[in-house]
Amino acid sequence: RLGGGDKEPVRFSVGLKRCEIVVLLPRGETKLKIDQRTVRSGQSPANVRIERRTGAASELKGKGELGVGPSGATGNASMAASAERTRSLSATTDDVVPVLLGTRSRTKENDQSWRVTRTDGVEILQGMLWNANEDGAMFQLIDGRAKEVRDREYRTGLHATATVEVRCKREDLEVTGIMLTDPKEKKLMRSLINRNKALKVAEAFIKQQLRDEGLRVGNIHEGFSDLVVSDLLVALVEENEFS
Repeated sequence: RLGGGDKEPVRFSVGLKRCEIVVLLPRGETKLKIDQRTVRSGQSPANVRIERRTGAASELKGKGELGVGPSGATGNASMAASAERTRSLSATTDDVVPVLLGTRSRTKENDQSWRVTRTDGVEILQGMLWNANEDGAMFQLIDGRAKEVRDREYRTGLHATATVEVRCKREDLEVTGIMLTDPKEKKLMRSLINRNKALKVAEAFIKQQLRDEGLRVGNIHEGFSDLVVSDLLVALVEENEFS
């Protein structure tokens, strides 16, 4: 939910239909690479009940002679009739299926990414795609930098950093429950024109919020415009530094 403050003109809810999670390694640092052999896909499994139906059919046929002529019924024409009898069987099972699915991909700049979608027909993404404590790392880095560089980072604590971005298109944002906070505007919300106006107000609010966070945002009113809706800066620290 966004908006609703004393000085904010609108309040509404925002959901994400699909997105792309991108890992950006330090630009110009060619000695740091993701080991492609270790990159894993992600999924958020859930218990669902699935009903499967199977059917078997048998056909019954009959044939008779019937005709109509000047003197009444004759045997000049024939007709055939058939009927089908079907038996159906059903079985219900409890299965574990991925509700959220993170598929390995690459951006056009060749950065490692995962395309996140839902597989159960629900539009909005919700849930945890990865659990680092249980699933472990989704990929490993190859650090080919000189030992002196790594030792200096260890001494100073100033490590190289990667950025993880959540990207989407404008059409992937679902904006619902828009309410203008101005009492005069609320009365006008019934017309289609003013509902479109309210959507533009909500879009402008989203754009300002993303800009305030230093995130990249294109034309918020264009469906295919690129947005970065979240990012995270991650220090590239070797595991043995935590031990």
